[in-house]
Amino acid sequence: MSRRRTERQRNVDGLRAASVRKHEEAERKVDNAIHGLLRAGERITFRRVATVATVSTGWLYAQPDVKERITRLRGQLADTPSPSTERASDASKDAMVRALRQRIGTLGELYATRAAVPSGLPSVAKPGRATTDGEH
Repeated sequence: MSRRRTERQRNVDGLRAASVRKHEEAERKVDNAIHGLLRAGERITFRRVATVATVSTGWLYAQPDVKERITRLRGQLADTPSPSTERASDASKDAMVRALRQRIGTLGELYATRAAVPSGLPSVAKPGRATTDGEH
């Protein structure tokens, strides 16, 4: 049983068109993934872009324009400091300092009041141990 070879051309136009569509779709997904990562302030890496775009890292490396773009963006973000958490304003810091100083003053007064406990009443010698005057 041998196959006869015919001289007709195979119809691969549909396959080529599908391949072009698939490639364009992958490029669109990568572009959307990069834009999304930049908007979110996330680091741009080949692995992260591949995960978000649902393409392989091999495909990213095989596309010269995509590879150059990711490499360039990755380098730019490495030089830029990462977004820090909110910083307290000077007024907020001053308010915290005043509140802490007031608390320290209150605790100091409380300590002074306890130190001047009348004779015969328990005073605090050590945390958790109450004694009467004269016992240490």
